Order: sequence, then structure tokens, then C-alpha cells
Amino acid sequence: MEAIREDDAIVTVTSASETVLDSRHPKFGAVACDVARPRDVSPQAAGEGDDVLVIGGMVEVPGPDLDSHFDFGFPSQMAQAYMAETMILALEERYESHR
Repeated sequence: MEAIREDDAIVTVTSASETVLDSRHPKFGAVACDVARPRDVSPQAAGEGDDVLVIGGMVEVPGPDLDSHFDFGFPSQMAQAYMAETMILALEERYESHR
């Protein structure tokens, strides 16, 4: 984890139940792409000024209210990017493997 302090960009995608990165980890000016749910970057690291930019993999789904029948913990009409990609491919009837 200490090696992360040297990185300009961090991509984090874990299935950890608690935050992985806190304010000790990202260096000043780093960009962290946090696409995990629950979030990997602590609120303190994400909200302590403008020294670290935290972005996530969320997109707004157009059209009528999105009801996935699951509580993913984000607002209506929002989906994780990987879920949105699957939706788009299904709507385009592209059922082939993308491995």
C-alpha cells in the first residue's frame, strides 16, 4: 500500500467490505478511479480538499425510471459502468462473448 503514494493514477476495483485507501495513501495530485461498491476510497481521502481527484464508474441511464429491483446504494437512474455496458450490448442485441 505504501507504493501507491508514488502513483499518479490509481484504479481500484475490489470486493472489500470496507475502504481500502484512506488519506495516507494517495499522493498530492493523484487521480483515483474507484469503481468498487462499496467504495474503496474512504470519504476522508475523497473529500479532503482538491489534492486528490476521485472518479467512479457510474453512468446515468436514460429513459423511464430504472428499477433493477436491487438496492445498489446509488440514486435512481444511475448504474455502475459495467452494468450499463451490459445493458447497452443487450439493447443492441450483441450477445457474443467479449473476452
